[in-house]
Amino acid sequence: MDANDKIITIEREYGSGGGEIAQLLAQQLGWKLWDQLLTEEIARLAECPKAIVERREERTDPLYYRLFKIVLAREL
Repeated sequence: MDANDKIITIEREYGSGGGEIAQLLAQQLGWKLWDQLLTEEIARLAECPKAIVERREERTDPLYYRLFKIVLAREL
């Protein structure tokens, strides 16, 4: 990776459509979408099954954190 490389990260909430938004944005920009490709590459480099990487990367925020975000969003 060099100084000219550009990266956009999209944080996704369950049901937000973030995956579809990322795919559309990548198509519009003509960029490679690394969503599942990144998971596969990590598994390859770590020499472990992709399912193990998937279990580690996807998580649900704790209830208290999700509630805090709701309250905070209403205040903005």
